[in-house]
Amino acid sequence: MELRLIIAYSLIVLLVGGLGAIIFAVRRKKIRKRGGY
Repeated sequence: MELRLIIAYSLIVLLVGGLGAIIFAVRRKKIRKRGGY
């Protein structure tokens, strides 16, 4: 595999993972405010 491809893929995975973590944290906060968990 090309080195550029590997770097690009890892960057995309990191970005997607970061966005998912942020969305998950925001959802948790919203649920807490509503009085769920």
